[in-house]
Amino acid sequence: MKKKLFMVLLGCRPVGRLTEQHDVFFGIGSDLLSLVPAMKKFWPGVNLHIDAYQSIEIIDNYTITVNEGQFFHHDKGDLKLFFINMGGYKPPLFEEMHSKILVVAKSISEAICIAKTDAFYVDHQNNEGRLRSHIDDKFDIDDVLNVNDLILDYGIEIRKFANGDVTENELKIGYIPLSNL
Repeated sequence: MKKKLFMVLLGCRPVGRLTEQHDVFFGIGSDLLSLVPAMKKFWPGVNLHIDAYQSIEIIDNYTITVNEGQFFHHDKGDLKLFFINMGGYKPPLFEEMHSKILVVAKSISEAICIAKTDAFYVDHQNNEGRLRSHIDDKFDIDDVLNVNDLILDYGIEIRKFANGDVTENELKIGYIPLSNL
């Protein structure tokens, strides 16, 4: 079976915590069940569940494929896949909302520019133009990660979308205990 890149929103309530905690896991497998050992290694000692997952086969106008044992050495001009975690506030809610997106870009700065056009980022600006959404610790974006660097035994190939390529990523949002996979 063909292996794919997956982005998984993991959840649990660690001992001593008052609320459920979340983190994003990237893994390569034929299906979710094949990723369970890696997910447990990623976040050991807790009773994990999945709150959302997505296969990553197309982002914008690019197809994403993985190749075992083939490492694509990226030059400065090559495209990369970036994971961006944006945070934002909506008073009076006592919460920081987040939006997690994937962006194909040549650099972190280009990826941040693309993220700043995302509806979540734009919607979390107030009328006076002060920032209520943010993208990093400099009050722009919470996290920017190069996904290419997170997948150790695989190469991620990014190429322009062509007719006949996959047209949708598999997406599931909702609670899934690992025991139900």
